[in-house]
Amino acid sequence: MKLHILILLLFINCFNKVNSAQEDISSLIEMSLNSCNDAKQYYHFEIKNRRNISIIFKKINNPLTRKIKCFGILINENNDLNKNGNLIEVLDYKTSSNNFFLLYKIVNQGAVVETNMEYINGEWKFSNCNIVEI
Repeated sequence: MKLHILILLLFINCFNKVNSAQEDISSLIEMSLNSCNDAKQYYHFEIKNRRNISIIFKKINNPLTRKIKCFGILINENNDLNKNGNLIEVLDYKTSSNNFFLLYKIVNQGAVVETNMEYINGEWKFSNCNIVEI
């Protein structure tokens, strides 16, 4: 009888298990977008119309589970971009238990940004940022 209860509890636990990396992916992407201060200049937020930001995911499914912000500005999750706004095109991302990598392009500025974060002492910390102008 105890074995049956144990097996039942194991099955229940397996079905209730949530993929924590998927659950936290919105936060990781948001942290990555906000961690590279050198990229902030490419958004030109000093121009009022540039405070409109949209995000798309190129060749990958949109993993976002909630709205995110980029330097305090709420990001639209659609392809609608007025000619004066900013478009972030996520090219790739990779996540593991202790690393997160995000590669994205600020389309209207021709800048590709790569950010890396590490999970250290129970929290995600910015590791480095590389920007390439194309």
